[in-house]
Amino acid sequence: MLYRSLVARGFRWNVGLALAVWFAAGCAQEPFTEVVLTIDLQPRARESADVLEVRVWNHERDTVVLSEVVPVSEGPLTLPLHPVGGDAARTYLVEVVARDTLGDLVAVGRVEGGYVADQRLGALLCLQDDCLGETCGDGGVCDPGACETCAGPSATCQPATAELLPLALVEGCPAPSCVPTADIETRCADGLDDDCNGAIDCADEVCDNIPCERPGFACQAGECQCRQAEICDNGLNDDCDDAIDCADEDCFGEVCDSARGLRCNRDTLSCSACEGTGEVCDNGVDDDCDGFADCEDPDCCTESRCEGQRCRGADNLMCCSGGCVRIDVSERCGACGVRCPERSDGTLRSCLAYLIDPAQPEPTWLCGCNQGAGCRGDMVCERRFDRLRCGCREDSDCGTGLQCRRTGPSRHNWCRPYPL
Repeated sequence: MLYRSLVARGFRWNVGLALAVWFAAGCAQEPFTEVVLTIDLQPRARESADVLEVRVWNHERDTVVLSEVVPVSEGPLTLPLHPVGGDAARTYLVEVVARDTLGDLVAVGRVEGGYVADQRLGALLCLQDDCLGETCGDGGVCDPGACETCAGPSATCQPATAELLPLALVEGCPAPSCVPTADIETRCADGLDDDCNGAIDCADEVCDNIPCERPGFACQAGECQCRQAEICDNGLNDDCDDAIDCADEDCFGEVCDSARGLRCNRDTLSCSACEGTGEVCDNGVDDDCDGFADCEDPDCCTESRCEGQRCRGADNLMCCSGGCVRIDVSERCGACGVRCPERSDGTLRSCLAYLIDPAQPEPTWLCGCNQGAGCRGDMVCERRFDRLRCGCREDSDCGTGLQCRRTGPSRHNWCRPYPL
């Protein structure tokens, strides 16, 4: 049975009163089998709660033998329990629900255990900060860690265990695992749960788009991620490539000061004015601040002086017929006018890239051929560097933009681009 007299007197629970009741019972019946349950709250739970709902179930768990509401006190409360007839084989289940002044759930704790014959021991039920507002009934899920167990008639989280100890060794709640230093998570790169809601840094949704622990990274979708695209006027390394704003090649020619009409200049890596609205193709200056000067600028490919010149600074791009086009394809293999011959099935032979001359690191583009076939004019298909290529005798064999160059007294001539 339960010491109901404590409830009837307004739950003025304290160690002194519990001892007084124990002493009176002890005089009437020796020896005495009892568990004195200490009920306590961690700081945040205590600050939030106004009342405690206390329920005790019988051994069979089919009857609530005690259901009372008491105000939250400043210190721990004690609830003496002893089994019917002194039978130590019986068990108990105690649940305590803390609610605020509006009746909303603050914390739930439960403890379930048994007795030791002829001994008076203590146990602790602690309403922990980790379990604030959590229940697991009706399909709910408890927080991990201290609140992971879901059991009992009310199907609530269980942050306490009935560890039986000598009464003198039972203390109040342990220190909380987290002490809040802010109302919400605002420091998103400190590795701490600032608001003690169980979500640290980027895992807390309030940190979305806030910079995290790596330069140029921000919290996105719960992780510290790169911003992915460089913004050219914010002073940040948005795409995580160690280059900021106009120093990033992605920003060359992009607006970096819309108020003054400035763009990122490739030559100076700074936000500066452009000299004109279009590219001047023979002055060595990136006039339109798009990162390319003169014939390297695709805008200049329309000029005849740029025909056959590399554009966009790339080895496989060239000004051909007024546009900046690829020269690594069968239709233009290494130069504007070089078209690889057809195979027997009517398809063009492949355009292959070779790095042959260490002193000239740009690739050499050559058409493949079959032994004895596939070469233009009087060119002969011969093996060189384990590849079949069309050997030449003079520049006219090669086509526009290529020259016939000798590779040694024991090797055939072959076509390659003119040195630029």
